[in-house]
Amino acid sequence: MGTDHLVPFDEAKWLDVGDGVRLAPLRAEPDGAGTAYLHFDAGGTSAPHRHPGGEDLYVISGRLRVGDRILGPQDFLHTVPGGVHDAEALEESLALVSVPEPIQFVEHSEAPGAEARPDTGALLERYSAAFATKDLDAITALHAPDGSFWLHLDEAPVRGRAAIGERFAAVFALWPELDFVTHRTLLGPDFWVLDWSILVSPALGVDRMGIDCLDLVTVDEAGLVARKDTFVDGTQLAAALDAQVEPRTAALDR
Repeated sequence: MGTDHLVPFDEAKWLDVGDGVRLAPLRAEPDGAGTAYLHFDAGGTSAPHRHPGGEDLYVISGRLRVGDRILGPQDFLHTVPGGVHDAEALEESLALVSVPEPIQFVEHSEAPGAEARPDTGALLERYSAAFATKDLDAITALHAPDGSFWLHLDEAPVRGRAAIGERFAAVFALWPELDFVTHRTLLGPDFWVLDWSILVSPALGVDRMGIDCLDLVTVDEAGLVARKDTFVDGTQLAAALDAQVEPRTAALDR
């Protein structure tokens, strides 16, 4: 008869397995069966893999996309033997997994629905780079031809690349030296949520000011921005505009 095996959580040995994922083995059998904690950084991914003997997964905290399912705290998923999926953390997450056989990594195309999912992370990187350089052509090219942009400041959304470009042009004209800083990013298979701040210098002699923003972005099957909603801290914006020199204030109303 074997003996009980206790692993206190604070004594777990964590191994970095790459792509924002760490694993802490809790039980490992000679035949490859085992139980482990999996910790995902926000945006961390596990490449497509097969479970020859199936898998039991319990989410302790956070939110995970496993294949085409979204799991939250206290959700349980049993994957049947032979099942194939990938995984992605929509926020920092901790899960407990148990497998009777070792997993087998497979080609990305073998993961159900993998072909149809756009790479939102790569799109966000290109979008952020275009925004940082204020490249209007590059920004609008990343929006769907019939996409929409809604800056939630008591105004209606605009639709189409030309109108979206005009709206961003007005913002860049208002603050030519505009910069930004990202605080937190949540990625999903066809969306992202960006917690960020605009950094502006309203006028000579005025210290740089921050305006907190939140972007909700949905991505279409072609990997383009279908809809972007930007919410702005109105109090911080009003303070920046109050400090703005008169010629620049007019640009916001164009």
